Amino acid sequence: MGASLDTVRSPFCFLRNRNFSTSTGELAHFLASDRGVVWEQRVNDAGRTMPGHHPDTGWFCEAHADAAIELATTQTIQEALLSIRKEVSKT
Repeated sequence: MGASLDTVRSPFCFLRNRNFSTSTGELAHFLASDRGVVWEQRVNDAGRTMPGHHPDTGWFCEAHADAAIELATTQTIQEALLSIRKEVSKT
């Protein structure tokens, strides 16, 4: 069921499934998903910070970083992925 609490994600574009340099992409944090809320509760229950990336956080390559960051304040990561894919398919 998803990533473990200790998963640290390397710069791997969530949209393209490709590695990239951190100097050419961005890590975006999206609105809370159900999975993110559960993760946060587990962190709070543990009474400490946990290593790894929050499940509502994703790396995006240079081609998709701006769109991801723009959507991060209004959508969950899954909603944003759908929105970006829809826009990419139009071009």
